[in-house]
Amino acid sequence: MDFDLRFVQGLSDVGLALANLRMNEDDQYGTASVIFPSAGQYVVKAVTGSPRNTVVGTSNEVTAVSLTTLAPSSTSTPLPTPTPSLSTSATVPSQTIQSTASTTSAPVEAPSRRKNVPAIVGGVIGALLFLGLLAALIVYVSRRKGSIEKRWSFHKDMMVRRLSRANPPTLIPDMVEAPTLARPEDIEQGLPSPILRPVAAGHVVPSPKGPRPAIKRTQHITIIASPRPTLEPAPQRTRRQQEIADRITMLRTQMVQMRDRADTGHVLDDMQRQMVWLRSQEQSPWALHQTDVVPAGYTRYMTP
Repeated sequence: MDFDLRFVQGLSDVGLALANLRMNEDDQYGTASVIFPSAGQYVVKAVTGSPRNTVVGTSNEVTAVSLTTLAPSSTSTPLPTPTPSLSTSATVPSQTIQSTASTTSAPVEAPSRRKNVPAIVGGVIGALLFLGLLAALIVYVSRRKGSIEKRWSFHKDMMVRRLSRANPPTLIPDMVEAPTLARPEDIEQGLPSPILRPVAAGHVVPSPKGPRPAIKRTQHITIIASPRPTLEPAPQRTRRQQEIADRITMLRTQMVQMRDRADTGHVLDDMQRQMVWLRSQEQSPWALHQTDVVPAGYTRYMTP
């Protein structure tokens, strides 16, 4: 079968694309190169007959774009396949005609870019959501850590009183009586020696210059040392007080080990209440062995 390809814009035939194309009955498709007359939107139709006015195939709408350099426009279109019928005409399904040379790189890549737009948008949204969740997690952890530090930063019964260092105690060396040297004339005449004056321990009295005079009688040096205050011995703890102290030490060790855990808030609060009760019982009559009546809460707070 012979047929021609013609350019159609709207309802107007604007020119011949290719003429006298031949196909066999067993051909399914074929390719042909055409040059569009100008830029615009076209439909390529296959016509046959004599005259050529019987349309046997129509392509989809094709957009032709002018190039800076002239190049032949290649169009791939399936050839019409005739089907046997009672009439001499053949019916051909409409197929898509792809233009390969009538578009630049931007129009060719446009469909692929449009296909990638949902993936790009989805990736950007997913990244923003991930960053938001990460920021929220960091804020939550920092606030929780701050609340734990504030919770354990002050407790009245656990505070240690620090002495002021504005007036630190000074160690005053013991004062000793250092003798003064008497003159030889006074010694020979039997005059009393000058009064001894106290000097700090470690003070060296400079020796007089010149030859030492001969001393006929022995001088006695008197050293007066100030008595040092004796410290009162610390009161001994009773067995019950020692048990309370051991229990407090054990609780403090457990609290230090559990402080960094996130799910032990109520346990730490209960341990804190136990320590308050134990400290209040250190000077109780029961702890001092003044009575054998067990205080209320002994079984709860003294049992490990």
